[in-house]
Amino acid sequence: MARERRKFSPQFKAEVALAALKGDKTLPKIASMYDLTTAQVSRLRQLAVQRMPKLFLEERTTRKASSFEYPMEDRVCADLTPREQEVLEIVVRGLTQREVGELLGISSRTVEVHKRRIMAKLRVNSVAELIRFVLKGDRPKRELEG
Repeated sequence: MARERRKFSPQFKAEVALAALKGDKTLPKIASMYDLTTAQVSRLRQLAVQRMPKLFLEERTTRKASSFEYPMEDRVCADLTPREQEVLEIVVRGLTQREVGELLGISSRTVEVHKRRIMAKLRVNSVAELIRFVLKGDRPKRELEG
């Protein structure tokens, strides 16, 4: 007879992970308190440690595109896909590629590709120019002269 896999609520998982992170009890003791195996407790603790940076990163970037603090004119977003607009919004806030990737659930390489496509569509050559263009609408001098 096959064992039925138990499902745990996020609150339960958090409680077990916090107990494991406190360090005042051993993993086997925590496992017996919550009717789990030591491996399950260890895995929940490991997940908590891995996901902790993302939790605090989200505090910095909780706003969605609809509440973007910098007004992006239609001319900026006209040719961009919704995902590119999302990446642009976060890049303008000053997050690194890795942070953007973690926040959006994509790899930093994918973020790099999105940034490159955004920069090509907006005809800018650097992230600094991209940010200046989005925030102020300024074009680089070389483009204005030519």
